[in-house]
Amino acid sequence: MYLFVYGTLRFSDSLIKQGELKCEFEFVGRGKMKALLYDIGNYPGAVYDKSGHEVDGELYRFCNEEKVLRTLDRYEGFDQDNDKSCEYIRRQEPVLMDNGEYQVAWVYWYNRETGSKLRIEQNDYLEYLRVKSAKFEGD
Repeated sequence: MYLFVYGTLRFSDSLIKQGELKCEFEFVGRGKMKALLYDIGNYPGAVYDKSGHEVDGELYRFCNEEKVLRTLDRYEGFDQDNDKSCEYIRRQEPVLMDNGEYQVAWVYWYNRETGSKLRIEQNDYLEYLRVKSAKFEGD
C-alpha cells in the first residue's frame, strides 16, 4: 500500500517520521497529484482539480494496512461510515512520480468549502511555509 502526503505529515517530526508509525513507512520518492492546495490554518488542505494544477508531496510505502490507516484516519479525523461530516476524506488516487511513473496511493482530501480559504500558489506546503516565514521575518 502507498500513502501520498502533501502537508504536515511531511514535517520531520510528523507521525510517520518520528511518531508511532515511524517503523511502518518507507520513503519511495517525491511526486505530484492533480489538486489545488489551501491554507486551512495550522495545516493545508488539498482538493481535486482536473484543470491541470498539481500539488507536490511525498510517497511512502507501508504494509500494516489496518494499523496504519486506523491511526491516520484518527489523526485526520476521517470516519469512513460518516465521511460527509469529516474535514478530510481518504481516497485512492494516481500520483505522478518524479521518475514519470504513476503510483496509486491513499490521499486525504480536504472535504469542506474553500471559498474563504487562501489558495497556496506554490503548490508545495513546505515551500509556502518557508516563503511565509521569510516574509514574516522581513517585516
